Amino acid sequence: MFRVKNLLLVTLIVTLFTGCSQTDNTTTDVSNEQQSIASDVDVQAEESEAEESVTSVDSLFPYMSAVNLLSAAQYEDAINQYNKVLRIIPDLALAYHGRGLAYHHLEQHDLAMEDLNKSIQLDPEYADAYRNRGIILLNRGEMNKGISDINKAMDLYETRGETAKLEALETLLENPTD
Repeated sequence: MFRVKNLLLVTLIVTLFTGCSQTDNTTTDVSNEQQSIASDVDVQAEESEAEESVTSVDSLFPYMSAVNLLSAAQYEDAINQYNKVLRIIPDLALAYHGRGLAYHHLEQHDLAMEDLNKSIQLDPEYADAYRNRGIILLNRGEMNKGISDINKAMDLYETRGETAKLEALETLLENPTD
């Protein structure tokens, strides 16, 4: 979550600075026709940058709203917000993960698994998605698959130095039926 939010903010800031730093490089000996063409190109570039900026802002608000709704246990509303995000950014692993969690809490486990699978497909290094898919699999009684996902998450957490998450999963594996 933190990385995507920062990425969107950085993209927005870079887009804004790039748009503000553009200058008209036409010289006085350029014909009026050439100046008109150069002006049209500048306008098209500015419109393209504005569209990218709008997309970043348009996706950030529903994403943060979805995260807050998920945290507040308003799962159906969170799903609706994640759907908005995915219409804007269809390959956002974080959104599939969050929507999968919301589906899981609504006991729509098949939809939850689809979204967690998609999240992992889009970002094979997404440890939280492996962890949560593993927990669902353990709850379904699919012990080997669940433990495999938990182990994958643990490897990723260990590589990143996320000891608190690693320790929590070690505790879970000591007694996977809880």
